[in-house]
Amino acid sequence: MAESAQQTAGDVRVEEVFLTTSAGEKVDLNNFLMELSLSESIYQPCMFGGALISDAANILGQLFTGDEFITFKLRTPFLSDDPSQVIHKTFSIYSVTNRKLDNDRQQFYELQFMSIEGQKDSITRLAKKYTGGTDVIASQIFEDLKEPRIKGGDSTTSEVLLHDTPHNTSNFEFIASHWSPFKCLNFLAKNSIGQQLKMPNVMFFESNKYFYFTSISSLVQEQIKSKTLYDEYSYVSTLDESKDVRQDNRTAGFTYSSPYESDQMITVGNVDFPVYYDQLDNRMSGYYGNTTFAYDFANKDLYDIRFDYTSQHAERSSQLKNLLPDTFGTFKHITKTAPHGETVKSDPLSVINFKAGASGLFGENDAFNVNQVTATSFRNTALAELSAIKYEITVPGKTDIEVGKLIRFNYPNVGEKGINPNVEELFDPQISGIYVITGIRHQVSVTREHEMILEIARDSIGDVV
Repeated sequence: MAESAQQTAGDVRVEEVFLTTSAGEKVDLNNFLMELSLSESIYQPCMFGGALISDAANILGQLFTGDEFITFKLRTPFLSDDPSQVIHKTFSIYSVTNRKLDNDRQQFYELQFMSIEGQKDSITRLAKKYTGGTDVIASQIFEDLKEPRIKGGDSTTSEVLLHDTPHNTSNFEFIASHWSPFKCLNFLAKNSIGQQLKMPNVMFFESNKYFYFTSISSLVQEQIKSKTLYDEYSYVSTLDESKDVRQDNRTAGFTYSSPYESDQMITVGNVDFPVYYDQLDNRMSGYYGNTTFAYDFANKDLYDIRFDYTSQHAERSSQLKNLLPDTFGTFKHITKTAPHGETVKSDPLSVINFKAGASGLFGENDAFNVNQVTATSFRNTALAELSAIKYEITVPGKTDIEVGKLIRFNYPNVGEKGINPNVEELFDPQISGIYVITGIRHQVSVTREHEMILEIARDSIGDVV
């Protein structure tokens, strides 16, 4: 660990921030940078961000031709200067917005940027046939898309991580008809089924460390199996007023990948519940169940498959021959307790999907079959499940974090408590527990304070047993 120079929670060192012109010249922006923001999410294929610039040197007028890059390196002071513990990457600037003149000696504007791979995707079109495992095809497409992480730096290029391989969709075929690489990768994600886990919630996304082509279930279960969490955050007033007297009181039984520095670093500043619970949305999204109709144009096969995710499955299975045997208990979750009650009202026909295909259309491979149709129902529920329990918490920033990591979130129990309350009395069991980070908005202020808004979600309630 690096020698700590942490003064307050959220301190960050902006060790590099420079602009690279189309001619390859570097312009240091450290003295001009007012604010910096960076967004990463499992729902977006690459990272986006913005930088507010206070320009007293007319950088904008002299250098911008439309092919510029911005590179920055952020490091939390008590973390080491290691690629796994810093945010260090070059981004492509795609627009300049909100230009304002303060006086004839200073102006302000915002640089909007995205990963270089995202900029490359906007001008790249693929027109070819792909055959093989969905994980293999994804690797092939990404190989031609990847770019150096640092423009003009070492030879390190972006890397894509795949999980639960080799995929069961080993005989997949499709023709990319002038599709972008991101569109191809998202199409593959929709049709990918992992080797071990049946829930096909495969996503293609970028964290501040890697690209991922993986099922969220696989990402979660690897961490659950190893009993590894990124950190533990509590929505309570900090009692740690002195860094000289500190003690790691995070929940025992887990290994935490982020080192403990102080209670202030793991104290939640704000919690936002956009939707605490919405049964109507759960029904209409297909979370509780759905039906998939499909047609195979080659074999002329018709499919009518019902999927029930609720406790009504046993009763319905005796009435519907085309009801899938799978339900909530079939799949791996963070815990074993479903968040929906025993008497939840649902009907698989309330949400209808349609999937068309043609087995053997492009060759001998049977790329369209009942497993692909079934996976459509599963994926509908899987994506809805990621939104059923979702909150936003504001915490001090750290640069060793990334989307896809698990955290423990402790939320206070409302009501009277005893003199020495136990954990069950202190924290709300319906809200507190282990969550996966599905999105991060990094915000660095002019005073070099780093704050993060974490979007966290979970697919079950209770604690890990």
